[in-house]
Amino acid sequence: MAVEDRTLGKGARKERSSHRVNVNFSGDAYKVLTDIAERKGQTVSGVLRDALALEKLYDETILQNGRILVEREDGSLREVIRP
Repeated sequence: MAVEDRTLGKGARKERSSHRVNVNFSGDAYKVLTDIAERKGQTVSGVLRDALALEKLYDETILQNGRILVEREDGSLREVIRP
């Protein structure tokens, strides 16, 4: 997102290095999020950044006609399919 930088003069733009986002979660979803953060020793923001990275990987893979597979402990493979 470009923002106006008044120190560079009228109309000058520079990219922000970080952005604040407000998100509403149900109580159950927020508990899942905080449980994951606690288990991984991360912040809630860190868990959300990881989730976004996985979503990007999934999206790019599907766009290239690829598949995401999960290997179970017994060696069996399951395909991740989302609606």
